[in-house]
Amino acid sequence: MDKPNSDKPRGLKYWKQNPAAFFEVELLDSLRRGSIYFDFHERGMRKWLADHGRTLTDIGTSEEELDRLRPIGHKAWEDLCAQVARGREESLA
Repeated sequence: MDKPNSDKPRGLKYWKQNPAAFFEVELLDSLRRGSIYFDFHERGMRKWLADHGRTLTDIGTSEEELDRLRPIGHKAWEDLCAQVARGREESLA
């Protein structure tokens, strides 16, 4: 998969400039990269789609793809939590 363009605005600034692209492109891209915020991004994307009469198919994905990606995002979150816990233990030692 291609890496996102680094010169594109991100986050809140991007969302304000182009909310459709943010919710329909950026969040899906984040899910496909195994975001640690999978559940949060998925809920935001689904709400946007529902509010605007759009579907997962309209943005080039499916329930099956999200079901396949969800464990990857959850694993990334668990790995981050474990890394933070190890860092705390090491700093206390």
